[in-house]
Amino acid sequence: MEMLVAMVVEMGAAMYVPFLVLLGPFWAEWVSASTLLVAGHLLMLPCMVLVMWRHRA
Repeated sequence: MEMLVAMVVEMGAAMYVPFLVLLGPFWAEWVSASTLLVAGHLLMLPCMVLVMWRHRA
């Protein structure tokens, strides 16, 4: 059960980390809100693939 919880937390982090990385440039007004949303969702996919690849066994 603990392993399952850890994997769910990792996948959740994979979905939030791209947005956290992009918040700095957004607050500095280097990227627009629409760019933040699109880039965050596009970067979310490879992050999720990396988590799935890590737990492929």
